[in-house]
Amino acid sequence: MKRKKTVPHSFVIVFIMIILAVVLTWVIPAGEYVRSENENGIVMIQPGSYLRIARKPAGLLKIPSYIVTGFTNNVSLVLVLLFSGGAFRLVEKTGALEALLQLMAQKLKNRRYLLLVILTVSFAVICSNQAIQIFIPFAPVLVMAAIALGFDSITGIGMLILGGGIGFSTGTLRTTTTLVAQNIAQLPPYSGLIYRIFCMICFLAVTCPMLCLYARKVSADPVSSPMYEADRSRKWKMKTESVQFTMRQIQVLLVLGGFMGLMVAGSILLEWDISDIAGVFIWMAIVVGLVWRMPLNDICREFVQGAADMLPAVILTGMGTSISVIFKEAGIIDSIVRGLSDCVTWVPEALKGAFLYLANTVINVFITSGTAQAAVVMPIFVPLSDMMGITRQTCVLAYNFGDGFSNYVLPTSSALMGVLGAANVPYGSWMKFMGKIFGVWVVLSCILTTAAQWMELGPH
Repeated sequence: MKRKKTVPHSFVIVFIMIILAVVLTWVIPAGEYVRSENENGIVMIQPGSYLRIARKPAGLLKIPSYIVTGFTNNVSLVLVLLFSGGAFRLVEKTGALEALLQLMAQKLKNRRYLLLVILTVSFAVICSNQAIQIFIPFAPVLVMAAIALGFDSITGIGMLILGGGIGFSTGTLRTTTTLVAQNIAQLPPYSGLIYRIFCMICFLAVTCPMLCLYARKVSADPVSSPMYEADRSRKWKMKTESVQFTMRQIQVLLVLGGFMGLMVAGSILLEWDISDIAGVFIWMAIVVGLVWRMPLNDICREFVQGAADMLPAVILTGMGTSISVIFKEAGIIDSIVRGLSDCVTWVPEALKGAFLYLANTVINVFITSGTAQAAVVMPIFVPLSDMMGITRQTCVLAYNFGDGFSNYVLPTSSALMGVLGAANVPYGSWMKFMGKIFGVWVVLSCILTTAAQWMELGPH
């Protein structure tokens, strides 16, 4: 009898990548550029200042300490995951959210694909300015909604990751990536906006149909889903009987909607960061428990249990971030950037814009912060672009695409691993779905950066 193939656990996949990262520190020479702070307080590297430094290869025995550092570098995100798990556990105990999703599934049964498109586009628009991490707590809710509509959990998180990923990666209104890169390139703020909006529309135009086709396939043949067995064990099933709300359930939904709106408004209008969002979830848990008239001991007990359910997401986040910690401590990131910048000069003229995108994609494996990546690559790639006759706006576009789209396939991405962990979707199962879509994204990114190069996207 043949042994059934199983998808490796997400922890196994990430741990193997950590080991490979350690090995690379023994292969790639250490080096660094001289850094200085510009008039806007941005620490940038000085092109042409690269020097070899003493090797500081990582050690296999230090892997646990690298993982611990990965946790400490993401304390705010860890707290959001834990506290959101506790808050949504209390909401789940009321049955209000499940009743709402069942009602929505019944009302929209004949328009469910339109709902997929609307939610995907909505996340794209919101994440054109906001971080996808603030929506990690929504992942279990989206899974519940997708299963209630007759799809699977991958469809649920696909709306968030694909939509939010496109909004982030096209960089239409991003302050922490686009504005930083344009500032370094000495371009007017938000210049090139129309072309970036056009790019976002192009990505949505090819991605939404792919998501809907996958959802239709899963709906017709549930066994075809990589999450078939796992989703069968989830308790959210489509109900045919009429949904009845109690007054307290309605009150819980109003509290939930109020706090969700508060978090989005606070992030946009008051510039809240992740730590502020974490605090909101504590209040949300307390208010939901009191509205439901739950004993204080029960509120505490359920909150702790919900936080415990989020531990896989927390561990994945820390493990993924540890890879960039390893590269930084070994001092090989600048060496990688220098090697890629040298390769650009050997690329055929017509493909230089596309290569800039691919080079930024490789760098994104090692530098997970978009702002930090801009500070490292833009001072090098801007002069290269000038020498090659590529506009600086095209250089910024290549940086946006490279910094963004690969985040949704790399296990080093805190956004991806946070969503997968919160939704209890294994990384391997996600990649079975995401592999083809990412391939399309890569091809489309090359086409759009090449088009920008040919049209000499301005201002220069």
